Amino acid sequence: MAELAAIGLTPDDYADEVQEIWPETEVCISLFSSVSTQLRMGFSGPVGLDYSPLFYLMGRMGLTDSQFDNLFYDIRIAESEALSTMNSRGAE
Repeated sequence: MAELAAIGLTPDDYADEVQEIWPETEVCISLFSSVSTQLRMGFSGPVGLDYSPLFYLMGRMGLTDSQFDNLFYDIRIAESEALSTMNSRGAE
């Protein structure tokens, strides 16, 4: 509670619902979270991920070509949804 108060927040600032992460999406969500600060910015806000840090991390995961392609596809879906959410909040 003290940590929240220190930055001007309260528990009411957060939704009560719990978001379930399916096991088959855990790697994608974890990786996306790792690179979520690596956004390319345009004049109106974020336009996409910088793929260089993403590919660096993916390269260290020991993935097969097929696993790499599938994970990159999943990351691009997460990226698209995140951008859609961020851009819709700016329009409110």
